[in-house]
Amino acid sequence: MVEIPVGNLLHTLMADSPLALGFADAFFGAALPEEFFKMGVVLLYCLRLDAFDEPMDGVIYSVVAALGFATLENVFYVMQYGLGNALMRAVSAVPMHALCGAIMGYFIARWRFPAGAKDNPASRGGTGTLVLAFAIPAMLHGLYDGPLLAVKHMVAANSSKPLTESQSLVVLFGIGVVLVVFVGEVILGLMLVARLRKEQRALIASGAYRPVATPPPLPAPPSPSGMGTTAPAGTAVSWTMIAVGFLLASAAGMIALGIGVELAVRPEETRELLIGGAVLVLPPLAVGLLLFILGLRKLPQTTPRISPFVASSKELTPTLP
Repeated sequence: MVEIPVGNLLHTLMADSPLALGFADAFFGAALPEEFFKMGVVLLYCLRLDAFDEPMDGVIYSVVAALGFATLENVFYVMQYGLGNALMRAVSAVPMHALCGAIMGYFIARWRFPAGAKDNPASRGGTGTLVLAFAIPAMLHGLYDGPLLAVKHMVAANSSKPLTESQSLVVLFGIGVVLVVFVGEVILGLMLVARLRKEQRALIASGAYRPVATPPPLPAPPSPSGMGTTAPAGTAVSWTMIAVGFLLASAAGMIALGIGVELAVRPEETRELLIGGAVLVLPPLAVGLLLFILGLRKLPQTTPRISPFVASSKELTPTLP
């Protein structure tokens, strides 16, 4: 909803300049809105989860949000360009999205857990850390897409005649820039993740952030004589309900996605598609979600893990300045 009108506006204003159009499209039509909404998922939803309780979770949730977007984007690319395009993107664009998510997650973690206390807003990092969480991935994303889109628009503008020698050199230079940016993202992403993991382990090992009380150990499950440990029958039923519910709801979601794409391509068939979609999507979606929720509720309850970073500041025993 954001990228399509922005892209159409850029094509109208800059149709005569393929190189400028490519970079404008890369930043304003792709990198900035995509990274903005990925970050929105993490800040507005993931941060509210109880499981978001330690620095490395910033990387985990940001990467998952990025790959969620990459999945949707790949569906549209496959429908437009075929399966071969998906195979090429599997070793290029998808890792790029994941790396941008890892870099974003590092800075979100530094903002959320600068002193290890999740529930103490006063201990959070400054706004500048959040700005970096958005600006650096967006810049790298734009530099990755820019040369590719510039080459694409340049080739499209010269489709009726072969490229000149200077244009061919521009294409080669653009591909080289993309490779350099990609390798730089790999190095930066791995370095930041390794640094965050090391800092988290050091804080826990030093005792700077630890809960005052530790959870009681879980009782060992019964083991019948001559047999290995077996799970209760109710657990197997619960996981079966979860799996079946997940598959049903996922299938309904994919059907709904396909109908949405079809509506965008052939809007004249809106009424028939909506009626057929309601019949195909709503029943399996409702049954799938119901089974999934009931399966989760039937799982045996266990003592929750207490994260060293989840306790409030009053419950922490700091030993470092």
